[in-house]
Amino acid sequence: MSSTESFDDTSSGGDVAGYFKSDPIALSAMKRCPTVLREQTVCTASISLIIKQVLSTAVCIPWSKKAEGLKAADIVPILREKIAFLSGGRDMRGGPVLTFPQRNNPEKAIRYDDLKRLMTYLASIPSEDTKKHGFSVVVDMRGSTWSSVKPLLKALQDCFPGNIHMAHIIKPDNFWQKHRTSLGSSKFSFETSMIALDGLTKCIDQSQLTSEFDGTLVYDHEEWIELRLALEEFVYSALDLLDKFETLEEAMNANDFADDLAGAKLMMEEHNSRKKKISKAPIEHLETEGQKLLEKIGVMKAEEGTGDSGIGENHAMVSGTADFQSEAPRVTSLVENLHATRQRLQQLWHIRKLKLDQCFQLRLFDNDCEKMFEWLSHNKELFVVNFTEIGASHKIALELQAEHSHFAMNSMNVYVNINRIMSVAQRLADAGHYAAQQIRQQATKLDREWKTFAGGLDERSTLLAMSVMFHSKAEEYLTQVPVWTESCQVENLPADVENLEESIHKHQGLYETINQKYSEVCIDGKTLLDSLQQPVSPSTSNSMTAQADYSQAAQHVLDLVHEILEKHRQLEEVWQHKKLRLSQRLQLCVFQMDVQQVIEWIDDHGEGFLSKHTGVGKSLHRARALQKRHEDFEEVAKYWYVTPPPTVSIHCVFSQFPVLGYNNTYTNADKLLEAAEQLAQTGECDPQEIYQAARHLEDRIHDFVTRVERRKALLDMSVSFHTHIKELSVWIEALKKELQTDELADDIEGTEELIEKFLQQKEATIDASISTISEGENLIEQLRDAAMEGNQDNPRHEESIKHIDGVLQKLEESRRELDELWASRKLRLDLCLQLRHFERDALE
Repeated sequence: MSSTESFDDTSSGGDVAGYFKSDPIALSAMKRCPTVLREQTVCTASISLIIKQVLSTAVCIPWSKKAEGLKAADIVPILREKIAFLSGGRDMRGGPVLTFPQRNNPEKAIRYDDLKRLMTYLASIPSEDTKKHGFSVVVDMRGSTWSSVKPLLKALQDCFPGNIHMAHIIKPDNFWQKHRTSLGSSKFSFETSMIALDGLTKCIDQSQLTSEFDGTLVYDHEEWIELRLALEEFVYSALDLLDKFETLEEAMNANDFADDLAGAKLMMEEHNSRKKKISKAPIEHLETEGQKLLEKIGVMKAEEGTGDSGIGENHAMVSGTADFQSEAPRVTSLVENLHATRQRLQQLWHIRKLKLDQCFQLRLFDNDCEKMFEWLSHNKELFVVNFTEIGASHKIALELQAEHSHFAMNSMNVYVNINRIMSVAQRLADAGHYAAQQIRQQATKLDREWKTFAGGLDERSTLLAMSVMFHSKAEEYLTQVPVWTESCQVENLPADVENLEESIHKHQGLYETINQKYSEVCIDGKTLLDSLQQPVSPSTSNSMTAQADYSQAAQHVLDLVHEILEKHRQLEEVWQHKKLRLSQRLQLCVFQMDVQQVIEWIDDHGEGFLSKHTGVGKSLHRARALQKRHEDFEEVAKYWYVTPPPTVSIHCVFSQFPVLGYNNTYTNADKLLEAAEQLAQTGECDPQEIYQAARHLEDRIHDFVTRVERRKALLDMSVSFHTHIKELSVWIEALKKELQTDELADDIEGTEELIEKFLQQKEATIDASISTISEGENLIEQLRDAAMEGNQDNPRHEESIKHIDGVLQKLEESRRELDELWASRKLRLDLCLQLRHFERDALE
């Protein structure tokens, strides 16, 4: 078609879905397209699938210009001779009817090649569903001879590409010719039938026969030829446009991009021109031509009609209607394919445009990165000039720090540009840029270079900050050394405890202050030395400061630290001397006061408690109450043994010399003697006086602890005794009730089990009674010993002894009652056992 000749060529490629499967970058780009575009893509993919299915059924019309096939235009003269035609009729089976009509000039010879081309073309016209039933060939021999018909049958035999079901030969006019025909027709591979004209309707309905055979099927050969020419012209014009679309598609599927900004702009301009070509494609004109064809064929009217025949009431029947109507889906499919292909091309254009835009962005990104690399390289050279200088004093270190801060601030202003470039790289990569990997690598390199540079800045900032801090604290410490030395002089020590404690507290505070200042200087010095000997950033081959030499700075710091260390040692000696003198003086004042306080507590509170509480309780409840009260007293006593009374500031002495404990009296006495020895050696007190006070305290505590422990043992024994008495009483009462029952077994085994249980209960009860009586007697003996050691009669001891003795007597009475019940129970069980043995013997 002339309207398509000016359209530029482009490319071929698969359907849109196939393209996106093979190109993940394009797929990513399509994911970011608007929703409408994605919906169009899905629709296009679906249309392509439908078109493929339709194209797979096409036979009569080649669907590619590269395909081989005949067109009606190639054989128009042969078609006009009407040697054979397809009327569109169908036989009883549904097979197509190929008609060889009676010729007006049978004497004119038909070239074999022309006949072969005609057969090939006509065989390709019906649909595959129709052709599979096989052709019914109608050969009209009326007015002809066998010699004129025989080439037709031979051509069908040799070169007809379709399947021939039956060849119906209309009988000739005379009998002899009929006989000769029958003999000749048996030589062909397909079946032939010599029939009269009226017999043809047995195989083919009259409505499927043309007027030549007295049928009603409308057929106009010239109209059929013109319609075939128009149909094929439309198809080949559409295919030519599809080929141009394929060429255009190849150009848009190209993966070549410019290497610079100018080239990227040029490619974008060329790509914009392709959009005009796509939009100007004459698809609407071809669609109009296709609609006209469909109207001629009768499809459009048939779709609008309501009659059972499928043809509109006002539309005349078209020659070859059935075959032409089978072409209607192909016409529609071509139009749809053109629209789908243009839509796909538009989508590919947008995808290609996206990639070209990405190429332009990539070139801009590369230029920005190159500028940043140049800036970093230049500033690295400036930075390493005085990198190892940290200052020899606090003032110089501050000046270097201010200078570096100004340089770092200017550098960080440039980081805004680098950060923008990194953000652009991230957006391009996240947006599915076709060179995302290259962009990431370039961005990673720039980020690495910047981090190396920034790491050097941070390392320099850290070193200078540490240098400023170290020099500041070192100079402050050295300035304070004379003041601290003056405060540690030993002159006019206080003589009373309160002032001594205050002096010690102040002296300790001075030591903490000195140590804190010294620790801060040492920590800062060590940190600075570690940083100088091993820089903050890793010493890698690509580190900006890997080759920095800090030896001079490190030696300066080390010399200053050694100077401070020597001053600190001198201060410690002076401070320790004054601390010792203060401690000795305080120990002398406090020692005797603390000893007296402990003895007074034993006399006033300890002895009073032991004298007041001598009973052990007449019941389990009372015994436990006395035991709990004694435990509470022990806790109070422990406080006085281990911790000095709250009214005395004894902690200064006993923080260094442990006081007596509850369970290690002799050990504490030894420690007290050791403390007295140390006090005596100070020259601040009389040694004999210290020793005498310590031994007196030791004797008193030993005697008191012994009495407390004896009292505790008595209460423990009383609680144990009353507990066992209570448990035994409950057990005996329950046992009495059980022994008074008349429970007997009905057989020998049961009786023996009752006897075994009886003996076990008796043995357990006797053992428990003996054990409890032993506890009671032991408790009475301990109470008598306690009364004798006190050298005076204690009425509560006597009451406790009488009470325990009475309890033991009651226990003995209960046991005698049990003996009687056991004897009676034993007799009954023995008699029951004899009875059961007698019963068993009697039964046997």
